[in-house]
Amino acid sequence: MDQGELAGAGTSDCRWTKTPTNGAGGATFGVTVRPEQGLRDIDPNGGVLTPTTAGAGRQAVLLKNSRGGISCMGPVAVGSGRVDIEARTLSGTTEEMCAIVNKIDDFVEPRLPAS
Repeated sequence: MDQGELAGAGTSDCRWTKTPTNGAGGATFGVTVRPEQGLRDIDPNGGVLTPTTAGAGRQAVLLKNSRGGISCMGPVAVGSGRVDIEARTLSGTTEEMCAIVNKIDDFVEPRLPAS
């Protein structure tokens, strides 16, 4: 989905949702490309922000439980922008969401252009 001016020029994202079964196991995860927003532009919005590095050594951060929900986001620096990998749930744990983010990062990050 092209988010246009909503999240900065050129921003686009893709989201997947797994609906809960019997009240458990639901999650939404996605990838957002933000060519005009870097790591320093992240608003933690009540979450815990921790600097780290991604699998191939790129600068990254880990943002847990922003916006008052059970979530994990792993933004990765790409040039002057970033790619956000995020997972949220209503019935799981932050650790489960970070495990999803790590699996997606393992697939996405090696395919990103060199910074």
